[in-house]
Amino acid sequence: QQALELCKRAVVWFPREKLYWRQLIALYSKLRDMKGGLAARRTMYRQGMLTQPEELLSLIDSHLKLNAPQEAAEILSREIHKGGLDNDRENRKRLAVAWLKARAWKEAEAVLTPLAAESKEGELSVQLATALSKQDKWSQATASYREALQRGKLRSEGQVRLLLGIACFKAGDTRQAVSALEKAKGYKAQSRSAEKWLTLVERRSATSD
Repeated sequence: QQALELCKRAVVWFPREKLYWRQLIALYSKLRDMKGGLAARRTMYRQGMLTQPEELLSLIDSHLKLNAPQEAAEILSREIHKGGLDNDRENRKRLAVAWLKARAWKEAEAVLTPLAAESKEGELSVQLATALSKQDKWSQATASYREALQRGKLRSEGQVRLLLGIACFKAGDTRQAVSALEKAKGYKAQSRSAEKWLTLVERRSATSD
């Protein structure tokens, strides 16, 4: 604690001295004080002292760990735009995750649309479908879920089939909803949920006939 107090004084006396800020962040890390470490990094960022990609990514990761995804996404977007971070695939994937966590569905959709189109794996299409579903763009969401299943390498194929069935139902395509939900029933983890949705789909279908 004494060392921490000394470091706090040092950054007040010498606010442009990067070494003291680094020592302060290291002490916060040692004390497992994530909020203190983030506050120090934020101050450094505002003062233009975080210039290296690894420093900027540490700042962004700290925001994400402390449930501040909106700020993480804004910083990441700004730094990609001005060249502080590369506009490469990995950073755009980070940005998509941050926007999704921030529930900024429109922004997530904008980042994920080209990423999913370029990907040979299905997970990015699942993320895109999530962003579309949250905006009630059900027809587009069903297309993205289908792309995800086609590309494969999914964390949970059963969950994607369940979500496809729900999206089809919301889009008004009862036949495709039943087909997807019947397939989802074949997965143990999704079986009960699929049964419930099938019952709902069948009831709605009977009511509308």
